[in-house]
Amino acid sequence: MKFVPEEFQIPFYKISCCNWIHKKNKLRVLIENNINSFTNNDLISKVNTTFLNGNFKNEICEITSDEIKTFEQISNLQVESKEAWFQVYNYMENHGAHNHGLGYSCVLFINFVKGVHQPTHFLTPFVDCTHAANNIYIPDVDEGDFLFFPSTITHYVPSNRSQTSRIIASINFLIKS
Repeated sequence: MKFVPEEFQIPFYKISCCNWIHKKNKLRVLIENNINSFTNNDLISKVNTTFLNGNFKNEICEITSDEIKTFEQISNLQVESKEAWFQVYNYMENHGAHNHGLGYSCVLFINFVKGVHQPTHFLTPFVDCTHAANNIYIPDVDEGDFLFFPSTITHYVPSNRSQTSRIIASINFLIKS
């Protein structure tokens, strides 16, 4: 008999955005109106496609407030947004393995073509006892899906092998006590 103790389960939550086309348009306008106005105080990746700004945190969280509330309801957690950003992956751009520290994080797939783009890949924190390696979890997502996950889980984004940009928004949350 196989069973997995609760302490060894990793709680992921996938939530599809309601009114996705409307929300996507609002997010795209936010990106397009501000992509050239970032300063050194913003988080910029080596390819200048990631940006972080307190104003974006508020706007991203406002646009997606229904989904954040749904996450709180189904996870039985109360969260507070800590930071939020967009990331644009152009041809051959990727993001190496990393985690976001304590709390919960999420990825919202804004411009994502299934079969063309790859979703975020997650490394299991447990080593496979047969191959002595971490397994990789590749979630089945569509454009407009939110994927919430523990911030401590190591994850990465493979190279975008398409000429079509892959765009995401991400939010880090603190868990309220």
